[in-house]
Amino acid sequence: MNSKQVQGKRKLEDYLKMVNRPCRVMIRNIPAPLQQFYFSGKLQNIVDGASPGSKVKSMKPGSKKKETVPKKTKPKKYVPMKEPLLMKKHVSMQEESGDSECCKGEIKVGDVFVGESKTKYKVVEVLNMADFSEIWRVEDISTNKRFILKFVNIKLHKTLTETEIHILKKAQNSRKREENYIVSLIDTCEAWKDRCPHSLLILEELGDSLLKIIQGARPRLDYVKQIVQEILLGLDFLHTRCKYIHCDIKPENILLRQEYKGDRNQKMIKIIDVGISRKSRPSYRGEIQTREYRAPEVLTGELGRKYNLTEKVDIWSVGCVLFELITGEFLFKPKEDTDFDHRAEIEKVIGSFCGQSGSKTESLSVSQRILRTSRLTCAEVFELHSFLKFVLVLDPAVRPSAKECLEHKFFM
Repeated sequence: MNSKQVQGKRKLEDYLKMVNRPCRVMIRNIPAPLQQFYFSGKLQNIVDGASPGSKVKSMKPGSKKKETVPKKTKPKKYVPMKEPLLMKKHVSMQEESGDSECCKGEIKVGDVFVGESKTKYKVVEVLNMADFSEIWRVEDISTNKRFILKFVNIKLHKTLTETEIHILKKAQNSRKREENYIVSLIDTCEAWKDRCPHSLLILEELGDSLLKIIQGARPRLDYVKQIVQEILLGLDFLHTRCKYIHCDIKPENILLRQEYKGDRNQKMIKIIDVGISRKSRPSYRGEIQTREYRAPEVLTGELGRKYNLTEKVDIWSVGCVLFELITGEFLFKPKEDTDFDHRAEIEKVIGSFCGQSGSKTESLSVSQRILRTSRLTCAEVFELHSFLKFVLVLDPAVRPSAKECLEHKFFM
């Protein structure tokens, strides 16, 4: 190709771009000076959309290109799609007797789920229908023993459920004492909802949450000590053995054991909702924890700045839960649901630890609030105040770990 042909090729390409005809251009629409390059066959593959390197036969002026007639193909015979094998694991009681079709979506009373262990669980009643999960009571058909069925119904259900199964199986396989403070995984099932497979967790049935204690009469300090100690033991296992941060420690996620009868030698509580746990990250952006139990480093404001996500956020929440168990009140209750008001409330309360006030208005110190709302003696208030001051440290690098908290004289 000589220089004139190269120049003509470029003009042709520029023209095709100008008329916006990427695939096939009618010959009559190509300017006469450029037609010689089209008829030469060297640029026809560009115009007709042929693949690079393919051989194209040249066309003479006035000749017509043969049109290819598409071959007639027989229409494919319709074959109905088979039901996924996963559907066989969710069978309703009526279907077993042949009275109705398989339930492919919503869980309802009377449904039967077959676990990985081949155990059949019948749905007895609904316990909680939250925004992110459904909690049902189920019954082992063969033994009549009752368990809890948990179904996560948000878009991230797969990630949350896999995380929870991973942590619970690790706790189940461990024979150490700490694993007894995480809810036990009994079995897993599968079902379909919104045309997607969902994993269902079969968990042990526990008693009431710590909210029942908070809403009742003020408990003794030794009773509260045992609860907080067991929470810290569970968190130490979660942080050190599983390498996860719970990210939502609050009274609703701490349940009393059903077998607990008030004996100090018995274990009292178990931690639930470990599916929302996260790995520690040096640079994290996202909202975690319930407002009243949220650590100060998470309060990044509307800008959503990044922060270091560490296990120390759980320790801050434990301090808030401890105060609430003793007094029945939130330690931090901002007037508005904003990070700015929350930070101001924290500064005011933390300032009271040092005998300073972070606000112009007069407010009760932490010790005064404990004396006013609890049954503790002055010596017990001083002991509790010392531990809260040890736990509620603004700087997460200085804030103690779960193991360090367990070594504090508060539990001696």
